[in-house]
Amino acid sequence: MLYESNRKGFTLIELLVVISIIGVLVSVVIAEPNSAREKANDTKVQEQLDSVRKNAARYYSVNGNYGIASNFCVLLSTDPNAPFFQDIPSGMSAVTNQAIYPSGTTLECRTNGQDYVMVATMSNGKSWCVDSTGASKEITDTQLDTGSKFSCDSGASSVLSGD
Repeated sequence: MLYESNRKGFTLIELLVVISIIGVLVSVVIAEPNSAREKANDTKVQEQLDSVRKNAARYYSVNGNYGIASNFCVLLSTDPNAPFFQDIPSGMSAVTNQAIYPSGTTLECRTNGQDYVMVATMSNGKSWCVDSTGASKEITDTQLDTGSKFSCDSGASSVLSGD
């Protein structure tokens, strides 16, 4: 005599397995857009700092310098002697505006008039650095100090610590 089952549903174990599989898939799908968004924001930071390099060359060709010595990005001022990239024609005042960078990005700038360095934080905990030598690269430190280094190629700790 064969055993005939009159089951018309799923066992509790079967349901739990299916629910756990769905849960894992949902967590992967939810986590992936955040990662993609962070990568997109990092790419945006890099592209905007690339614009800084291009516009800085134009600024230098018009003004013969990178502004007066300063540790600030654009200050809201109509004074032509105000620090760091004040003129409108070069486009520097637009690309050094903190508001155009992704939320959570910190933008820091330094110039001695003849050289400059700019660093922006990225979501991966590192920073992107551009300078007057044409360097554009990822560095690990995120804060500029008031030191005398104006190059990303000096090594991240030297650039940022002034050593």
